[in-house]
Amino acid sequence: MWSPDGRELFYRGTGLMVAEVETEPTFSARTPEPLFDLSSYAVGAGPVVARPFDLAPDGDRFMFRKPGTVAQTDDVAFNGLIVVENWFEELKERVP
Repeated sequence: MWSPDGRELFYRGTGLMVAEVETEPTFSARTPEPLFDLSSYAVGAGPVVARPFDLAPDGDRFMFRKPGTVAQTDDVAFNGLIVVENWFEELKERVP
């Protein structure tokens, strides 16, 4: 994945790797460096259709999915993702 400014390229290697790149006058890349270990994240193995992580628009933060336990209610397993929008507004309502 490219960084928002186009100066870095991120990819999975022995961990999350980054290589600084230049595209002018021709493409060149510096030696890749590890950013951090991915062993505690659910990044999958083998060919992956979807990217298992994303980079914030400012280029300063990553988002990964961590493996978790499967919640079970009424004998139905839930293995999903819960997104809470307007989190601060909900917090204000619950904690005045």
